Amino acid sequence: MLKRIRSKKGFTLAELLIVVAIIAVLTAIAVPLFVGALGDAEKRVGEANCRAVRGLVIGQIMVKETADNITKNKDHIWGYAEVNANGEVSNIAYSLKETVDDSTWKIKSIPAEEGNDGVPVGTTGAYKKEGTTYYVIVKIGVSELMSAGE
Repeated sequence: MLKRIRSKKGFTLAELLIVVAIIAVLTAIAVPLFVGALGDAEKRVGEANCRAVRGLVIGQIMVKETADNITKNKDHIWGYAEVNANGEVSNIAYSLKETVDDSTWKIKSIPAEEGNDGVPVGTTGAYKKEGTTYYVIVKIGVSELMSAGE
């Protein structure tokens, strides 16, 4: 009668399972590397934002304040700004007071370590990221301001 012709086209179940297992192993290696690189990139953006805000605040202080006003302060001035995903800076402000009491500032101090209060950048700045916006605070020494004005 009719003879069955066995086709040798296609893959066996074992071959398909091996391919799936290889893809799973590669994914398990690649995803943590990608997530780590993304975290590192966010940290570098935050650090760059701190440097940019520092320069903007120094410029604003040098234009608006007299040397007497600057030196009346204890030893530093606080600066603040918000930076969006496009790198646009808004709400640039500074405080000549020893502590920040402005309720509009989303970050009010430099935390000792990374946490919900923000990410420190050395001892002179910090940032806090919410959504796509970085809230940046910087601590500018009066001596740094006075040397910048010379």
